[in-house]
Amino acid sequence: MFNEIFFQNPWTQSSAVGQPVRIRDHHAPSLVYQDRGKIIGFLGVVPRRMFVHDKPIWAAISTQFMVEPDSRGTLAAVALLKALFSGGYDLAITDGANSVSRKLWEALGGSTAHLYAIHWVRPLRPVTYGITALARSRGRVSKLNTIAHPLFRGVDRLTAGWTPFRTRNHGPAETDLDSRQLLACIAGFQAECPLRTEYDESSLDWILKLTIEKSPARKMRMVSLSDGPRTIGFYVYYLRRDLTAEVVQLSALVDSAGRVLDALFRDAWRHGAIAVSGRLSPLFMQELSDRHCSFRMGSPWTLVHSTDPEVLNIISRGEAALSRLDAEWWMPFNL
Repeated sequence: MFNEIFFQNPWTQSSAVGQPVRIRDHHAPSLVYQDRGKIIGFLGVVPRRMFVHDKPIWAAISTQFMVEPDSRGTLAAVALLKALFSGGYDLAITDGANSVSRKLWEALGGSTAHLYAIHWVRPLRPVTYGITALARSRGRVSKLNTIAHPLFRGVDRLTAGWTPFRTRNHGPAETDLDSRQLLACIAGFQAECPLRTEYDESSLDWILKLTIEKSPARKMRMVSLSDGPRTIGFYVYYLRRDLTAEVVQLSALVDSAGRVLDALFRDAWRHGAIAVSGRLSPLFMQELSDRHCSFRMGSPWTLVHSTDPEVLNIISRGEAALSRLDAEWWMPFNL
């Protein structure tokens, strides 16, 4: 899987290996750090083609640093990140960074994309979700699931008559999507976004396959929503092992954001989810707040670096179409 992601992905034809190597072209992006001929550090990079308005750019999708344990006191991570930033990309981005990586990015000239570091959650089965979240914080999830999980589910079933998710309430028509139809939805809803990622059928299939491998026991849900002849939005999510529906991608027409969210929550509830969680898209901020979602800002952080002020301004204003398929999050080893 490691080899497939970094050296056999749809955008990489060969790899660059050396003492931190300046990226020579967009087919040889990943970097290693050598000390006296021994490799002690690695920074995986997947190149992605994006558009700023109608102008094509190359983005470097950076993974977390991998440094040999006995060498973590060296400057390997600093040298690798400097090489990435000077490698000729129009944009470097990661959305799986911890606080240590964030400090390093900012010290070397990168920045935090704060609007894309806000995470939200909407409980659907509040008793089960609340107790599960409490147990997870205390490291007792497995014991909880085997002993008390049926009891919590029973309480949630008793209160299901009051849930707004039991009936469709004459919501928009739902259509299950295949990858080709999803590609058309992405292209249609992101066409006017100032910064967006380019997909074709093969690259989208490849990313979806690896995203599913993050939770192989669960099927991914890809659904479009229509009101008569008009498609008003679409969503993609999968159920994690803890039965939280993890939103991968979510788009809507401006006047239909609330209806799309309601449809998402109903669908996840019908498929057994105890909650829905995702990363904030600014379009949905008010609608998520109105639906009693909770928000937090923090790790995993979304970090960016670019020498193009226009790119940075688009991201800082929250106008970039950056879903969880567009940076590091979808990689199966990024849990």
